Amino acid sequence: MQNAGRLTKGVTGQLGSVTESPLGLRVPATRVAGVAGAAGRIPCLVSHKHHRDTPVLVLWYRDGARFPFYTLDLREGGDKQEFVDPEVKGRVRSEVTGGHLTLSPLKGEDSGRYKCRVDFEVSPTLFAYVNLTVYVRHNLTKEKRFQLLKRMASGGRRDAMAPPCLTSPTPSSPAPPRLASPCLVSPRLASPRLASPHLASPRGTSGGTLMVVGSDNQAVAAGLLGPLTEGDALTLYCVALGGWPAPEVTWWRGSTLLANNSQVTGYDKDALAAFPAPPPPSASEGQVSTKLSIPALTRDYVQANLTCRAVNNNITTPLSTSLALLLHLRPRTVDIRVPKAPLVAGQETRLECLAVGAYPAATLTWTKTLNGVSTTLHAPSRHVGEKTWSYLTVVPKAGDHQATLTCTARNPNISHPGLTTSAKLTVVFAPRVELRLGANLGEQPITEGRDVYFECDVTCNPPAREVIWTKDNERVTSQRKEGILVSDRNLVLQTVRRSSAGNYTCTATNTQGSTTSNTLHLDIMYLPVCKDGPQTVAVAEGENTRLSCRVDARPNDDLSFTWFFNNTLDTVEVDHHRFSVLPGLSVLDYTPRSARDYGTLSCWATNTVGMQVDPCRFAVVEAGPPERVANCVLVNLTVGTLEVGCTPGNDGGLPQHFVARVYAAPTQALLATLEEPVPRFHVSGLTPGQDYLITVTAVNAKGASDPEEIDAVRLKVAEKRMVEVTPAPVSPLVGVFLGLVGGFVFLLLAGVFLSRGRYHRCRCWGHHQAAEDTTRSSPPPSTTTTTTTTTPTTHARTVSLQGQERRAAPDVLRTINAQLLESDICPEIISARVPPPPYTRTQPAVVRESPATTTAGRSPSPILLPHHESFV
Repeated sequence: MQNAGRLTKGVTGQLGSVTESPLGLRVPATRVAGVAGAAGRIPCLVSHKHHRDTPVLVLWYRDGARFPFYTLDLREGGDKQEFVDPEVKGRVRSEVTGGHLTLSPLKGEDSGRYKCRVDFEVSPTLFAYVNLTVYVRHNLTKEKRFQLLKRMASGGRRDAMAPPCLTSPTPSSPAPPRLASPCLVSPRLASPRLASPHLASPRGTSGGTLMVVGSDNQAVAAGLLGPLTEGDALTLYCVALGGWPAPEVTWWRGSTLLANNSQVTGYDKDALAAFPAPPPPSASEGQVSTKLSIPALTRDYVQANLTCRAVNNNITTPLSTSLALLLHLRPRTVDIRVPKAPLVAGQETRLECLAVGAYPAATLTWTKTLNGVSTTLHAPSRHVGEKTWSYLTVVPKAGDHQATLTCTARNPNISHPGLTTSAKLTVVFAPRVELRLGANLGEQPITEGRDVYFECDVTCNPPAREVIWTKDNERVTSQRKEGILVSDRNLVLQTVRRSSAGNYTCTATNTQGSTTSNTLHLDIMYLPVCKDGPQTVAVAEGENTRLSCRVDARPNDDLSFTWFFNNTLDTVEVDHHRFSVLPGLSVLDYTPRSARDYGTLSCWATNTVGMQVDPCRFAVVEAGPPERVANCVLVNLTVGTLEVGCTPGNDGGLPQHFVARVYAAPTQALLATLEEPVPRFHVSGLTPGQDYLITVTAVNAKGASDPEEIDAVRLKVAEKRMVEVTPAPVSPLVGVFLGLVGGFVFLLLAGVFLSRGRYHRCRCWGHHQAAEDTTRSSPPPSTTTTTTTTTPTTHARTVSLQGQERRAAPDVLRTINAQLLESDICPEIISARVPPPPYTRTQPAVVRESPATTTAGRSPSPILLPHHESFV
């Protein structure tokens, strides 16, 4: 009893129930379990509990047999004698004390009920009962494995991997499993590869075998399984052949049970139900398979170990075989990281694409799509764990705005399109500007009077804040009255004129800068027009003159001209051989032969637009001397200088120049002669206090005009002799007093002059009446010529005063006005001093010649005095 319950090698013992002996004694029964192939020790009671007596005879019986199969005799002086049944001889031995019976190796048929009888020298006989259970492990020997694979290859595999019909319970206690009755249905599977299965050797056993078969009925070698693809289904069968009782086959992932749906085939159901009875002969052909089905492999199975275990006892380590999964994963996420700020055209920028979750590492591909055209971009990448980065360095252009940038992540080991993500590129750039004419204008030439509009096509980001239109580098603004309408992107010119032609541009501005468009030249086609106005050409009979008819026209490369001559009698077209045509003009050499050849020549030009509306006119007149100047005034009068300006008259058809002569008024001595192209003269070096007479004459190749005389009065000598004295400070009261006195004196003098004026007016009126009576009654003398002069400014009578009496006035010279006042003539105010008022009617004038002037040999100096004007 002291050894009861000991664990022997390959055998486990446990105290069982009490059994009645043949003598009516209650004998304890022991349960012992062992594994076939290992040594088994069956305990036996060899001593009494209270008597220490020595056993002399030990007999072992099996399953109620009458004769022992093993006898140990210790009666002969302590020498051990054994008597062994031939069936177990060589496998059975006992200790000297007889305390244990060893069966080595155990066989499946060793299972049964064993009885141990022990006789003592003094004490009564003891009986012990042992229930031995022998577990036979599934053992796939080389011969059996070869036969199984051969049957599988020939398609005749029987009961190799039948689908489950009965599921054995999962062992939850160290007690031997209770297996369900097997299902004898045997599916036929295709032949697998003839691969050697993995051998797992349990502790304390000689070895066992498991075979793993795939869904394609191919044998799967232990170790690395793959490559597999994420999302694929995986089906594996683990097959255990033989064993008693039928083993339970399970699939594990680490400590997680994946499948325990064992399928038992080839076993006798009755024999399994009689376990722990010895296995029947057919037990060696039985097999158990468990199917592992994973509908879709997830990334949790990356580098996972799947283990198949087969166990039919709790004594030994389960047989197992493991598979490490090589699982290829698709990328889980992919993302493009773009800077928060917009991209700037022309500035280098780095973009990043990150892919996570691929195994092995993903490959990243960049693609840019613009206007439906895709372009592959190349960028380096790096891998860290399940992450893959790719860095794209770009220099964006304006055209890349709103382009689609795509990053594609894919596992090169998996046939699939990959995972993609896209991002819209936002690029800020300066305006891109294109100027063009409106589409409705077509290719036809633009003529005067049409409406023209321009389109300014602006592309930019951000939008343009201003668009400026220019013509010939000058800004164009809206002027509705002029027919110019300016909007943001359009310029409209209504009823264009030739002045509208020029170079047009538009300039757009945004935050990135300003851009000016292409220059668009607007060419306006128009009818020819004269560059010069109507011309008067003076030419003598027999002289040749060249007339140039210059026109402004567009186009002007194919002009034709027509000349017409018109006088008071008829109109004649000039023969074409008489004039020549040059670019932009026509030249006619004209020579008048008689008075009928003087008249008007008209020139018309014609281009592709049409004929000139108003011709160029040339009035051909007979050449003659120029007309006299008019409106002469003293422009600037100082102490020693003066300046005279006149209005030129008709030049007589020829170039003219002007001659001014300066005379001393008292002596009529010529002091200076001046010549200018215009009637404006500056005279300097004059003597203060001296009166001067200036004549202005127009001269051309045909002669000179009548002179125009101007009387100039200089300051008196006394005025020049006055010395400038710095005035002493004067009180304001003195100024007020002097002002009152001066006003009184002025009123007094005004009354005196008015009285004298009334007196002289009466004298002048009588003189005028006498002169008119004389004119009516008698013809003018030979020395007097009557001329009719029409001028918009003055009518004057020119009188020479050389014959008047001169009185000495050393300090104060007598002026012409003073002489007139003392004479019987009532003159006008002299034009050189006070400009006369305009007159509208013509008045005959009387010209008197001075004897002194005639003697001097020069033309008289006229002074025009109208009859009806009085003194002021």
